[in-house]
Amino acid sequence: MELGAKVAIENPQRVLAVVAAITLITGYAAMGISTEFNFNDFLPEEVEITEHFHYLQDEFSTSNEFSFIYISGSVATFDVFNQINNTQVELSDGDDWVNSDQSMMFSPLNGMRDLASNNSDINPFDFYNSTFEELFNSNDADGNLVPDSDEGVRELLDWIMIGDGKQVPNMVSNFIYYDEETDDYTVAYILVNTKSKNAYFSEVVEELEKDSEGLESLETEGKVDSVVVTGFPAIIDVVVNTINETMMGSIIYTIILSFIILTAIFEYTDKQPWLGPLTMIPVLLVLVWILGTMVAIGYALNVFTILIGALTVGLGVTYAIHISHRFIEEMEYNHSLEKAVNNTVKNTGSALFGAAMTTVLGFGVLFFAILPPMKQFGTMTALTIFYSFLASVWVLPSILVLWARYTNLGKGNDEQQDQDDVEEEESDKEEEKEESGL
Repeated sequence: MELGAKVAIENPQRVLAVVAAITLITGYAAMGISTEFNFNDFLPEEVEITEHFHYLQDEFSTSNEFSFIYISGSVATFDVFNQINNTQVELSDGDDWVNSDQSMMFSPLNGMRDLASNNSDINPFDFYNSTFEELFNSNDADGNLVPDSDEGVRELLDWIMIGDGKQVPNMVSNFIYYDEETDDYTVAYILVNTKSKNAYFSEVVEELEKDSEGLESLETEGKVDSVVVTGFPAIIDVVVNTINETMMGSIIYTIILSFIILTAIFEYTDKQPWLGPLTMIPVLLVLVWILGTMVAIGYALNVFTILIGALTVGLGVTYAIHISHRFIEEMEYNHSLEKAVNNTVKNTGSALFGAAMTTVLGFGVLFFAILPPMKQFGTMTALTIFYSFLASVWVLPSILVLWARYTNLGKGNDEQQDQDDVEEEESDKEEEKEESGL
């Protein structure tokens, strides 16, 4: 503590120069922070069943995860069914995120093909119907397995949904909705087997959106109302983005409110409004340091570590307020910049050290947690508290010293201290004379 006080008095500029360099480095690293929502992280580490699960997930393509390409509007048209076919072709080209097996893609079009063909490759459910086969072939002159016209699409759907084939088992009715009030087919969707591996949600969504560009063009042209990629990966992707945006927004609002509140409080209690912004500087520094540290050690923001930003502001402000308030009290009482810094750092700093270390040890125990997110949260929280302590007792005093000298607060108090010392010496001399006279 004594070293911190000495450095703050003698070389505050050097302290802040070193801090600025560290902040620039960690700030550059913090720009690479990412947000992840990986369900695998919630599985206990170094457990045999977890290792087997990861092996099966990585080495085998089987997955019970499904995504949907949702189409709303008047969907019983050649354009819609033709683009459904094109989308399925794009999906079947194969990539890391979508199961390219056509038999694992379900749609009104594939349901029709399933009903019209006795070929097991495109008829996994064996819902073959010879009557529908004749009807389908009569509306598919070019043989591309897509009805040739709006009338053909409507005729086939009507036979299945409201006509003679209504009682025939089929898959079509599961993927298209008939609105009796409007006598139109208003919703259709493609169900596809996806492989996010409980981690790569954004990659799955990007692939589905790319493959469904043909359908989305119909929305642009006004031929359908909307085309939306949805399902588990899409929902989690939205959740992750929302968490990230919410965190950034809440941190910004918290910092602004803290600036306003601290400025008002220091103006009201000490007539020093600038202490508010100055007290917030260590908090901002710690926020940059902790995000940079997360990137350096390979951590990402998740449902646990997303709380680090709020903890940084809350704990950092608390420590910094103690230092700033004690500094002003010491200046008013001792009228000496050197004494004010020494007493503040040694006394309040020592108390903060005890509080910080016990809290660090408390959260540090989570480092041994079996769940990775909890382990990361404990580690980063402990580092946040440690950084907040360092910023409060090493960085903030240097800032306060420069501020006091710049505003002549220190000079005025030093002059007052000299005057008090002179008056005290004169008083002592008078007392000695009185005693000697006696």
